[in-house]
Amino acid sequence: EDVVAVIMLTLIGSRLGSDIGGGAALGQTLLLLIGFVGILLVGGLLLIPRLFEKVGKASDADLKSILVMGLLFAAGVAAVRAGFSIALGAFLFGVVVAETRFKATIERRLSGAQDMFSAMFFVAIGMLIDVSGIIDHIPMILAIAAFAIVARVLAAVTAFVVTGSEPKVAIASALTVTPIGEFSYIIAQIGVAAAVFDSSFYLIAVAVSIVTAILAPILARNAMPLAGAIDAWQPDPMRRFLDRYRQWLKLAGNRYRQNFVWLACKRRAGLVAIELLLLIGLLGFSHPVAAAIEVFLVRAGYPFVWEPVFWAIISLIALVLVAAVWRGIAFLSDAVASSFAGEGRRAVPLRRLVRRSLIFIGTGGLLLLVVSLLPIPATVPWIPLVVICAFVPVIVFFWQRIVNLHARFHTTLQRAVETEKTGIAALPTGHDGESVEEWDVELSEIVLPEQSIHAGSSIAATGLRSQFGCSIVEVERHGTVVSNPRPNFVLYPEDRLLLFGSHEQVGKAMPFLNEEGKTRNESDFDETILESLAVPEDSPRAGRTLAELQILGLTGVQLMGIQRGGKRILSPSGAEILCPSDRILALGTQSELRDLRAWLSEPGWQPS
Repeated sequence: EDVVAVIMLTLIGSRLGSDIGGGAALGQTLLLLIGFVGILLVGGLLLIPRLFEKVGKASDADLKSILVMGLLFAAGVAAVRAGFSIALGAFLFGVVVAETRFKATIERRLSGAQDMFSAMFFVAIGMLIDVSGIIDHIPMILAIAAFAIVARVLAAVTAFVVTGSEPKVAIASALTVTPIGEFSYIIAQIGVAAAVFDSSFYLIAVAVSIVTAILAPILARNAMPLAGAIDAWQPDPMRRFLDRYRQWLKLAGNRYRQNFVWLACKRRAGLVAIELLLLIGLLGFSHPVAAAIEVFLVRAGYPFVWEPVFWAIISLIALVLVAAVWRGIAFLSDAVASSFAGEGRRAVPLRRLVRRSLIFIGTGGLLLLVVSLLPIPATVPWIPLVVICAFVPVIVFFWQRIVNLHARFHTTLQRAVETEKTGIAALPTGHDGESVEEWDVELSEIVLPEQSIHAGSSIAATGLRSQFGCSIVEVERHGTVVSNPRPNFVLYPEDRLLLFGSHEQVGKAMPFLNEEGKTRNESDFDETILESLAVPEDSPRAGRTLAELQILGLTGVQLMGIQRGGKRILSPSGAEILCPSDRILALGTQSELRDLRAWLSEPGWQPS
């Protein structure tokens, strides 16, 4: 509800013309809002934890509190300058802080300020209320309160039922969320201040909030009896329909959890979405930022030689983001096409058609988005074509450099988004009360970079334990967790590793594992994916153990699981026997997976 209220505040403020973006169309405002959210969230996750880490080592508690408050107000100012509500900036700053391991510390630092501002807020609200005016608007207040309660209950019941809850539980739960929040005061105040509503509108909003707050405990206390009575009136056809729907939803959830394509693609799809948000924010706000820099330099009396440098930097970052989004589209298109087309020789043309169609649609949509956000006058329609024609040779000639930049950005972004919150895992206390922290050890997570020089090497080959004294105690790959991996376990890019060792050992091992090497020459779609394959009935490899087959050494494919009948075996051991009609979960590149299919079917196949 708070998220919706913040978005409402932002859009209402923009549409009323109270902010810079007031003259923009609603669609453009939403697009810029999405871009601003992406820039602030990703930028905050990249910078704020590192800033807190630096300040935490060289400052006292008071300076830390001042820093937090300063960043909070800076986020609010940035939101206002971008044409949105100050509440949006403060809200997003809180979201960023919540994703860091400094959350509890900052909550303690700001607890006093929170209590003070809460009291000030409600005192200010009370001072704006004319009690005598409430009597004149009692019918309107009661009507709006009744509408708010009914509408909120219906919305909540619908949400609960759609997500699979039983009607009785849905109704009982919905009756506990009837009071409207304090954001309604702020929204009403904006309407009154903009002269859209009469001054009494604010009084009505506050009174409705009070009425719903008074009725909330009464409804909550009688929620179960009311829910039982309402559920008893439910018609039998509706009851049967909802029962069938819940069964279908349960089956769909099971299929979702077993969808290997989704497990392989969901992390990449999330990163593509983040990169797209950054691209929207970069292009959408580049012109206002340039105007602000120009005003600052005019006041300072500096020459305007900054402009070519500024736009060169913006163009370079935009190129990297466009390449990043396109590579993500290509990867996801290939994965979806491989799953959609099935297996066999006849599936190859269909798979190629689906893949090319998805890439064409995705590329067209990306180009339309870039053209619509380019900071150029709308009266010069030929400029977008010139810009695109200028970008094409740059992308062609510098593609490999752009890919390298994207790989570094991809790795940094993935670490920030996925590992900042966990940072150092908590260590438990022993049964006898002795804290494990006295051993001076820690558990720390790291995501292996896409261009890591250790990709394709076994844990033993990295020499991590012999060089630094720490160990890899867990590996997560595409949602599959392998605990206590063996020394011959092969590492792949984007694996999430859990390191165990002393603070000094882990600190030395981190840069070693983050080391990147030369980019491998790969085709457009030669990226590591998960794929489910069927072992042919007449496979010459059936009937032998995995240790005898040496799949990894021959084809380069990592065998992640075996499905035999209704049983699934994750991370099978070398003693497991490969049987006809088994379905195997294989991890590798497209070329390696093609070798695996040929190896399973052809008796005389040899690695190229």
